Amino acid sequence: MSDNLDQAKQKVLEENTAQAVFKSLKSLENERGRFRTRWAWELLQNARDSAKPEGVEVAFLIHRGQLIFRHTDKSFTKDNIVHLIYHGSSKVNEVDPVGHFGTGFISTHLISKVVQVRGSLDGAQSFDFTLDRRGESPKELHASMENSWAAFTQSLQPERITLADGFSTEYIYEVGDGSINEMVDAGLEELRRNAGFMLAFNDALRVLHLEFDGDRTVFQKINAGDEGKHCSYTRVEERDGEGNVVDVFEVATASDGEVTAAVPLKQDTNGRILTMTGQIPRLYVAFPLLGTEEFTLPCVINSTQFVPTEDRDGISLGAMNRRTSPRTVNLLRKDWSRHRYYLCQLNLKDGVIAIDSWRLGVLRQQTGWTETGTRVSLSRSSFR
Repeated sequence: MSDNLDQAKQKVLEENTAQAVFKSLKSLENERGRFRTRWAWELLQNARDSAKPEGVEVAFLIHRGQLIFRHTDKSFTKDNIVHLIYHGSSKVNEVDPVGHFGTGFISTHLISKVVQVRGSLDGAQSFDFTLDRRGESPKELHASMENSWAAFTQSLQPERITLADGFSTEYIYEVGDGSINEMVDAGLEELRRNAGFMLAFNDALRVLHLEFDGDRTVFQKINAGDEGKHCSYTRVEERDGEGNVVDVFEVATASDGEVTAAVPLKQDTNGRILTMTGQIPRLYVAFPLLGTEEFTLPCVINSTQFVPTEDRDGISLGAMNRRTSPRTVNLLRKDWSRHRYYLCQLNLKDGVIAIDSWRLGVLRQQTGWTETGTRVSLSRSSFR
């Protein structure tokens, strides 16, 4: 009797899981435009969560019609691989808001529902199998899950896998028609545009490789030193396939352990000065909240305590977010007091009451110099 009950329970759990994954896949398909670049950040999130203490190196490659994602993570655990095949992710998020993308690894199936997965299990075995998410009904999808599980178990080998360039995990997606190509290009362009801040905000991410049919670009993080109690500089070098430095991104960050405020730097005759351009997302929860480029902030703010909206284009104004705003004010006041003039360089937009209140909290305590040499309160100044 007990065996029959256990079998019935297992059958229902498997059917419910297949139903949930099927609904998620259909929802993604129906809103493809909304999630067209989400896949790239989900893959990075997956690598970040499984990073070794020394950090992880990640690579996105386009080669002969395939998108290949690799990283140098820890081995999969048994739970990881079961979740990947049956749940749609290699993990179950508990309280980590960084994982609040709302879609999980399953969003990568917008590129292809068939993925080749290669990696190591518990540091002792390797696997190389096809993860199949095809199915016109929950029942068909469940059959694909079972076939994927069988392919995984049959592929197990008694040694760790060895991939090119020291990578340990690999996902291979066949890139299909023109719309899929456009989606892949858009995701990779977002990675390129946000690489500097992304590496600066994530200690676990060390190196990002982007390669298009042999044309390689490498973004590598280099800690450039500290200044003051909270402030530090991070240097991200962009290198070509020959290892030559073609560009340098520097960022100044001030952090109290939970909230980090950052601005890009540029060199002039007097050394480093703070600078900011318009098309930079102003809010990060480890990764950029795309759509916050026009927020009236004089810096970029990152906190894993923020709770992002479902579309990851802003943050919920809940208790946690209200609490972190004054922390950022204090960071700016303590660490960038010599750059007070910089806070005037704001592009005000209508309807951002919470952000304007935040800004004035900083400016009321700061003064600056006008072009005529008059010292004024920044909160009484006019802003463009």
